[in-house]
Amino acid sequence: MAKKIAIIGGGWAGCAAAMQALRAGHHVTLLEASRSLGGRARAVEVTLANGEQVMLDNGQHVLLGAYRETLDLMRSVGVELDAALERVPMHLGVLQTSPWHWTDYVSLAASLLRWGLQGMTCLDGTTVLTLSKHASKKVLSDVIESLCLSALNTTPAEASGRVFLRVVKDAFLSKPYVWLGGAHGGVRYASSDMLIPQVDLSALLPGKVVTALQAAGSCVRLGTRVASLLPLHNEFDHVVVATSPWEAARLLRDAAPDWAASVDALEYRAIATVYAQAPDGFELQRAGRKVPILALPSDAKHPAQFVFARREAKGLLAFVVSDASGERQEIERLVLAQGQAKLGVALRAVSTIIEKRATFACTAGLKRPAKLELAGLSVVGDYLDGPYPSTIEGAVMSVDFVIK
Repeated sequence: MAKKIAIIGGGWAGCAAAMQALRAGHHVTLLEASRSLGGRARAVEVTLANGEQVMLDNGQHVLLGAYRETLDLMRSVGVELDAALERVPMHLGVLQTSPWHWTDYVSLAASLLRWGLQGMTCLDGTTVLTLSKHASKKVLSDVIESLCLSALNTTPAEASGRVFLRVVKDAFLSKPYVWLGGAHGGVRYASSDMLIPQVDLSALLPGKVVTALQAAGSCVRLGTRVASLLPLHNEFDHVVVATSPWEAARLLRDAAPDWAASVDALEYRAIATVYAQAPDGFELQRAGRKVPILALPSDAKHPAQFVFARREAKGLLAFVVSDASGERQEIERLVLAQGQAKLGVALRAVSTIIEKRATFACTAGLKRPAKLELAGLSVVGDYLDGPYPSTIEGAVMSVDFVIK
């Protein structure tokens, strides 16, 4: 029997929840406080130095071929994956910032073997740094730290070894290929493929979800902040809270005070994205070949770990600073100096976007809030207890609520 479902929050978890409810035959009302969908993975309008306005993302996101739930969701709403995502096969060269000695390759192989013999898991309180205590300095900086920061947005000294090993297992040691079949053929990705969006994040999924909902007679209400759940319980048969964790805690503090307290205990990490303009003819290169991404040597004075070539304008680059700290102007200054020194080209700042609470701190021993389902209510989000860190795939995987 069709029911009236309210989804609070139009981020990727909310979009996934809306599509799940729609496929189950229910009427959906998607409520979003801001004027656009996408949450922490959305597009924003930015003005380039020449006055041209372009849609850029509030942060450079990369998906993996192992993100099956996310890719299935995108296919289900009509995203042409091969056109929307650039496939970059993950290999060691993508992460290396300088040549390795043969002993570094041995060290990496020994680390993977050691983790494999542990069943790709460890005790909850084990940090990534402890997990990697036998790795060489190059393996630690180029591979382990890069993957840890990009996936968990937490430094190896603090990050959960258990969650880190789950990401490594799914990306590199699980089924080598993910097959996304369909009535009109399918797409095959290597689990370790890096998938770089070629359209802005709002167009990549949220825009398609809006079209699907409206085509089915459901509706989307932007600029609608929910102050209390009570009026929604009177209007709808089921409510799904898909907001940020702090908003979820606010809405559920009276109904589930212990759960709200567990959300309050979360700590957060920032991600900074520095968009910069290089001369029109500039291209990122590795070993004389054009590439879409470069890993960068990183430290306190050189904070960016990666730089991406963007397609919105010639010479446009996105520098990513995971686990960012400091003021916006200082981060921008350091990154521009780092980029100019590493790439050997003059850079002009375009925009620096900092998501101060981009992810929860995925620390060792962290007790994440449990999944919550009450009568007529469900909560979804990447911060809930689950195998993945604060990622798009984690958000989509959290959507397994049951409407009763």
